Amino acid sequence: MENIRCITAAAVIVAVALFPKASEAGENNAGWYAGAAVGHAELAVDDQILVGNGDLSDTAFSLYGGHRFGRYFAVEGSLADLGDFQYTADTCGQVCVPELAVTQFQHSAVRFDVSVVGSVPLGKRLHAYGSVGLASTYLETVTRTRLGTDEIEKNDLSAIYGVGLRAAFDSPWSVRLAWNRSAHSRDSDLDVGTFWLGAQYRFGARAP
Repeated sequence: MENIRCITAAAVIVAVALFPKASEAGENNAGWYAGAAVGHAELAVDDQILVGNGDLSDTAFSLYGGHRFGRYFAVEGSLADLGDFQYTADTCGQVCVPELAVTQFQHSAVRFDVSVVGSVPLGKRLHAYGSVGLASTYLETVTRTRLGTDEIEKNDLSAIYGVGLRAAFDSPWSVRLAWNRSAHSRDSDLDVGTFWLGAQYRFGARAP
């Protein structure tokens, strides 16, 4: 898992470095941008499982980039390491097998997503935005019972949506505070919601 995180993070850094620099961003802020963020990720599990002791939150990291087509519209992609989540659960059904009664779960997740972003100016420097798109999450799950340990790796395709605020400065830099959530699909009973604090750079821009 650590190797995968290093490879994917390196790939995004290279991609950002190779972004074509827009000539001069027009007065509607069109052009390329890229940024990085740190966040707090929280895991929600299926409510049919009785969760016991555990840690359902972790620090998350994200690299993102996109293209703004005007003042109100952009397309953005991001790569996020959502961290590790560990907990124990009572997995007994109607017929209980003692060896399977309590299971320890450990989830590690790396997510790539592409979203459409719509922005609304709240002033000269402040913008509110919402996003919706698709996310592909690489999920590594380790389960432990009295019978042994099992490890499963899979990619889960799901919807992702979010909201945020972006504050611009008299420079190419801006900061943004955001929240997004990847909703589970039929193949996964996991939802991850994340609060982000990030910095963003606009290529070729002189003014927000």
